[in-house]
Amino acid sequence: MTRKNPFAQYEEWGEEKVRHLLATGRIQPGSESHNKMSSWLKLLDDKRTVVQAVRAETREEETLSISRKALQASEEANSIASKARFEARQANIIAIIAMILSGIIAIIATSDKLILFLQGLGIVSL
Repeated sequence: MTRKNPFAQYEEWGEEKVRHLLATGRIQPGSESHNKMSSWLKLLDDKRTVVQAVRAETREEETLSISRKALQASEEANSIASKARFEARQANIIAIIAMILSGIIAIIATSDKLILFLQGLGIVSL
């Protein structure tokens, strides 16, 4: 005759009932039943602890993955911003050169009138 697994009975009763039996003293402390019930409850607690640890580790891995993706995105954004800054600086230089050249062209276009004006004032004699 094989003996029935006592844990099966505890599973049937459920954790709440087993805890109640132990808490109310209906099972004599130190008895074989008390020790088995306590062991079964410890097993349940240990399982919960392991599950919580696995969940926490999974969350940490997900957080780390998200952080890596965020870092990669920020590095890419910094690279794009750096290129944009360089191109904006080049555009500013080109604009300044264009303004200087347009000033020179305006001076050249009116230089004969300027020379005549200066000659009229007696400042320049050709």
